[in-house]
Amino acid sequence: MRNLAFFRPSEELSQMLMEEEGLDLPRAGLHGTILKFDISVALMRGFVPVLSMLETEPFEVEVTGIRDYRFDRRSFVLTLNCPKALVGLRQDMMREFMRLRNERGGSISNTMSFYGSLDGYEPHYTISYGDELPDLKHNYIGMRMMIDRYFISRKMGGRYFPLTSFRLGAPVLI
Repeated sequence: MRNLAFFRPSEELSQMLMEEEGLDLPRAGLHGTILKFDISVALMRGFVPVLSMLETEPFEVEVTGIRDYRFDRRSFVLTLNCPKALVGLRQDMMREFMRLRNERGGSISNTMSFYGSLDGYEPHYTISYGDELPDLKHNYIGMRMMIDRYFISRKMGGRYFPLTSFRLGAPVLI
């Protein structure tokens, strides 16, 4: 089943975007994807405790630009910087995911996969719009926000539903 690890923007940024006219924010809420991955329900039970033990400090992201989203003509992205802690969190998740997959044997490689690579990660928030990109009321470039939590959601019936969340900082046993 498809899963998504992500972080949320600040309340201030979310509120500013809701004030804009002509935008269509994601049903699951605005989010910055860390990792998309497919994993069975049974294997996810082994992955969640591993995620809870990752030691990543909270980090700050900054909106660095606005550009067209290359995969959808009716979307744009707020590009974000890529702090070392975020890159480290993504790498740790991918490493643990591959470790779990290898521990369970090659026979399950078709039931466990992730999307993306260690290189080329570009954090961003994707925002859809109607027929044409509206003039934005607010200046988003330079906005900074602290990220101290990330979330895991599972896709079911075309929508993502929350599974769990993790506070960044010291690991917590669950």
